[in-house]
Amino acid sequence: MHRTGTGGSTPFHTLIIGSGFAGIGMAIALKKAGLGEFLILEKQNDVGGVWRDNTYPGAACDVPSHVY
Repeated sequence: MHRTGTGGSTPFHTLIIGSGFAGIGMAIALKKAGLGEFLILEKQNDVGGVWRDNTYPGAACDVPSHVY
């Protein structure tokens, strides 16, 4: 596969569908494994997935969010 639209064609081997928590986590795991040539596809204009699209009134977390 090749990525285009950035002034040329760059090969990548992995396609990640969605830029939610799991998609971003997969990108980090691929980078750590030395497999940094990937493309993330997201249908919205911003990252975040379910956490961006939904609200959870009254929801709370008992630990700081950076630990979660």
